[in-house]
Amino acid sequence: MATNRANREFTQDVKRDLAERVAYMCSNPFCRNLTIKPSASSNKAVRSGKACHIHSAGKGPRYEPGMTDEECRAFENGIWACDKCAREIDDNESRYEADELRQWKKEAERYVEGLVTQDTRLRQLRGMVTGTLSALRILTALPGPGPRFDQTFTDARNISLARLFIESEQLLFENDFRDEAEKVGMIRGELVSRIHAAVARNPAETYLDISEWKNKQVRVLMIEVMRFSQQSYQRYLDSEMRMVRNARAGVKVYTLSERERNTTVDSSSTNAGDFSSACVTPPGLSE
Repeated sequence: MATNRANREFTQDVKRDLAERVAYMCSNPFCRNLTIKPSASSNKAVRSGKACHIHSAGKGPRYEPGMTDEECRAFENGIWACDKCAREIDDNESRYEADELRQWKKEAERYVEGLVTQDTRLRQLRGMVTGTLSALRILTALPGPGPRFDQTFTDARNISLARLFIESEQLLFENDFRDEAEKVGMIRGELVSRIHAAVARNPAETYLDISEWKNKQVRVLMIEVMRFSQQSYQRYLDSEMRMVRNARAGVKVYTLSERERNTTVDSSSTNAGDFSSACVTPPGLSE
């Protein structure tokens, strides 16, 4: 008995389900082109994809003689593709096997599910670190003069920057962002062991330029932890360096590396009592 192709075509509901389950992306893993876009001439959307039969509805590729009309037009026998890939799938000389197309379909659905999950996790991650990043970005790049910790070493609640990093590190760890937590912990460690120590030893009437260290850590947070683009970081960096250049004009400045190279000399030539009286405890760490 001749096959009535019209009875084997997908319904509009099946076509919509095939397209929506892959977010209107082509299911070909080597393509993944979107098949929907805004119309340039109206407020409508322009669709360009097609629901293809895995087993042909007629005498085409992968035709199964024993398949019923209902089975042929079912969701399970369909795959969504862009126009170009659809022509290759439906061509009589198609090189694609049915099992391969079914695998494409599963992988495309998993790919879209992964995108949604990644987006949710990324927003969660950024929410845990945004406050710490903001506090680091406004940290003065030129602490001083002398061993002076100004208000930028704390946030509006008078919580020290080091404590903010501890909180972020703990939140990330508890939510299974282990690699990110480790990076935040390393920044906190350097803040305490290098920056606090260097500021506390800063000579009177001089400023300490920590901009190189600060910008390196901002980059770690923005790009390696929070997944911002290099362009976003560069915008921050350009603005920050302009402010640093202006702030350095007319004042005596040591760089962090210069201050650390001179630490041994300073320590050997300074009376222990005099040194302790010159040091100022960083805000929030005196308890």
